[in-house]
Amino acid sequence: MIRQRYLEVVKKFEPYSVLLDAGATPAQVKEAIIALLSPYVADKELLRQLAVTVLANEAACIGQLSSRPDWKSLLDLAFSIRKGAIETNKSKSFETIAAFEVPIREAQRKYSLQIVFEQSKEGLGNDEYAFEVFRIIGALIESTIQPFVKELYCLFLIGKGLSVDSATVLHTDFGKIAGQFEKLLDDSSLLSPPPWNIRLNQWRNIAQHHSYIVSGKSIVAYYGKSNPSHHVELSREELFAVSKELIRRLGALKSSREITTLNHLDELRPLLPATDRDVYCIATELGAAFATQGFALLDLKENNGTLVAKFLDTSPNAGPSRHFHCSQFIVPIAQRFPDLGVQVHLQSSTTQDRWMFSAGATDLKDVLRGDNPLLKLSEVMKFQKNP
Repeated sequence: MIRQRYLEVVKKFEPYSVLLDAGATPAQVKEAIIALLSPYVADKELLRQLAVTVLANEAACIGQLSSRPDWKSLLDLAFSIRKGAIETNKSKSFETIAAFEVPIREAQRKYSLQIVFEQSKEGLGNDEYAFEVFRIIGALIESTIQPFVKELYCLFLIGKGLSVDSATVLHTDFGKIAGQFEKLLDDSSLLSPPPWNIRLNQWRNIAQHHSYIVSGKSIVAYYGKSNPSHHVELSREELFAVSKELIRRLGALKSSREITTLNHLDELRPLLPATDRDVYCIATELGAAFATQGFALLDLKENNGTLVAKFLDTSPNAGPSRHFHCSQFIVPIAQRFPDLGVQVHLQSSTTQDRWMFSAGATDLKDVLRGDNPLLKLSEVMKFQKNP
């Protein structure tokens, strides 16, 4: 179900294992997440409930953005545009968010696939390196960033009291929308990353039209319709920096959307179209959530109606004895895969101890519907040590 490569990337970029290895406790990690997200999540009790589950991945993203003032300003701008739109015209804003739900979920799915097929660029010559990185840049902007930008553009216009049709914007050329949006913004850095100050659609065009040449150690990219064309000269490191800046913009767009949706979920829920959640997005969420407790998600796959998940306990010495409850593994997985049974394999990173516990799909549905799910789970779950 999930390619191993993807889970390795999730583990590589989640920050929680590093904190736990440095001596932080799971409780301290939770409090750090709450402090980080408190300015953005309106319901503080809900924040406390979801801090180390569905919000753990958003916290990791916002933590990255908060590490530099210029990245943090992107996040704050995205949040402010969304807030301004909702305060100006709530119904139109919610209608717009709902209209972009399907294309944005599809964009996230395609981004997951980019990660799946990402390969090491070590040892590539400059020609190969430029081709591969521009391929990633083109796909990232066209298939993933584009719908987020178009949605934010619509919300910006709503916040200014202007009329806008989401369907029209969705099908309008990205370059036209990006150009119009940039003229309206006080700060163009969201759409034209410094220091190059080349707009996102122009980076996409460079990539898709292969409008670059490699000359020695330099990569010279050409863009625009002027004669002669504008150009920018990049080193390998600078080209990588371009891709990193694009990822940070995607992070600001995505996290601001996810948390804004959470803040208004009761009102938005009836408007949002039904969509199948991408399994890789679920794996990202689960991987980050379990990492806050010191467990690394190693494998996730379906086998004859059962979701088999494998974990490594990476913090077995978090106290005089290691305590965990089977429900903290089974319940969150069952909630995300409601039609499957769940089988969890857990192994210690320092001993030979292994545990296996499982429950069937029918039993889990009854458990999740019950008034006392933990008691019911203990009645239907199978447990085995060192299977």
